[in-house]
Amino acid sequence: MRREQAEILLNKLLVAFNWKLPADTHEMYLDRLMTLPFASGTKRVDQLIDNNRFFPKIAELLQPSDEEYIFSNTAGKTRWAETAEARYAVYRQDRLVELDEPTYREYVRDPEIRARLESEWRWAWEQQQMARPVSKKRGSGQDDPDT
Repeated sequence: MRREQAEILLNKLLVAFNWKLPADTHEMYLDRLMTLPFASGTKRVDQLIDNNRFFPKIAELLQPSDEEYIFSNTAGKTRWAETAEARYAVYRQDRLVELDEPTYREYVRDPEIRARLESEWRWAWEQQQMARPVSKKRGSGQDDPDT
C-alpha cells in the first residue's frame, strides 16, 4: 500500500484506541503497514478495532486473519490446472473469444445455440486430444507438443 493509505489506517487505529505514538514508533508502524496490500490492511485494522481492547502491536497488525489463511491456501497452483478438464476449459475459452459479436449474443441468449456450440467444441477438442501423440515417459518432454 502507499504511504497515504498506511497513514489513514494508522490514524484510524489511533483514534479508535485513543492512543498516541512517539514519532519513531509511528514511522515503524507506517513502514510495516506499507508491506501489506491495502485491502488486507483495512480488514486487519477493522478486525483489531472490533476485537481488541488495547492498541495492537505491530505483530498483531501483520498477523493474517483466518479469512486470509483460507484464501491463501486456495490461491496456489492446484492439480486441477493439470487435468484434461482444465485444458478443455482453456480450449473452450479460446473458442468463445473467437466468436463474432452476433454469434456470441446468440450463444448467451439462446440455450439451444449454446448447447450446440458446446457440443461441437467438446467433440472437436476430444478429436484433437485423440490425435495427439502420447509421450512414453511423462515429464520427459519427448513426443509431447505441450512442452
